[in-house]
Amino acid sequence: MPVRAFACLKRPGARIIVLVLTLFLFLAAMPIFPGVGKPGEIMTLAAEGDKATTWYLAEGCTVGGFETWITAANPGTSPAELSLTFLTEAGSKPGPQHTLGPGQRVSFNAASYVLSSDLATVVNSNVPVVVERSCYWGGRTGGHCSLGATAPEKNWYLAEGCTVGGFETWITAANPGTSPAELSLTFLTEAGSKPGPQH
Repeated sequence: MPVRAFACLKRPGARIIVLVLTLFLFLAAMPIFPGVGKPGEIMTLAAEGDKATTWYLAEGCTVGGFETWITAANPGTSPAELSLTFLTEAGSKPGPQHTLGPGQRVSFNAASYVLSSDLATVVNSNVPVVVERSCYWGGRTGGHCSLGATAPEKNWYLAEGCTVGGFETWITAANPGTSPAELSLTFLTEAGSKPGPQH
């Protein structure tokens, strides 16, 4: 099966949504190459089944030189009534409400609503939308982006991580429920599994 890569360059200041339509199942990825485009231009990919009315984003920070942006896209034909709630170490905080038109996208700077080093976000909508979270640091010389989860789960598998060579890997968790969650982490390494923290 052939592999095809597409370059996506944009006008300065423009915001884009890329839709890929196909008749067959396929794999897609959107690698980000440092030095290409302006700092902070990072994206994730969502499949057709990834639209949902509730999204959970477990990571965020709005202090210490970090930026957290919550972005939403409405690929549907009806307006989406968005409502954001921020989960912090001090409890939940109401966020913005916004009407997102069909075929439009919007970005929310979390620091405009809450200052927190431990931040998670819940996004609710009346129609299915796609939501992701972007974090930047170092004057936007570094950053990463993650598609939200559409439901809390008891088990999560994270395939990537590195803790040597100047890299840091952080595992973040949020509990949007009303009961305490007992967390237990296990790290899978080239030498086998290692017990992690319990919280």
